[in-house]
Amino acid sequence: MPNARNSCSSIIHNSCLYVFGGSDGKNFSSIVDCYNLQKEHWTQCNPMPTATATTGITSRGNDLYLFGGIPYSTSKGAYKMNLNNSKWDTLPDMIKAKMYANAVTIENDLFVVGKNINWRSTKNEKRPEVVFCERYIAEKNT
Repeated sequence: MPNARNSCSSIIHNSCLYVFGGSDGKNFSSIVDCYNLQKEHWTQCNPMPTATATTGITSRGNDLYLFGGIPYSTSKGAYKMNLNNSKWDTLPDMIKAKMYANAVTIENDLFVVGKNINWRSTKNEKRPEVVFCERYIAEKNT
């Protein structure tokens, strides 16, 4: 990978591995790298609208959707990258902010799961309600 980083998010779509954001240990990144699995070659796509890490990613058609993430506490942010032209669109916010997010497409519906605080428990602590799942409809944000 041309830009070494941790806490990045990735997805494979149409024989390409896309790697989004992350951190170099000091700063968060908006870099998007693409590895063509057939040609065995890296290219760089247009950067994300904001530097972030630990985002949830899923695809629908020729669009990739990114949700949530850090560094700014937690994010309600949602973005779409069109793979035909590498153009980014900022979408309506999610209902709940999410970090360490995961996303999946089921038929035409997008679902995002993540937690809203960076919380670790000890053995005897009661866990707060921090994990959320939401059905995301970009056109309506419901």
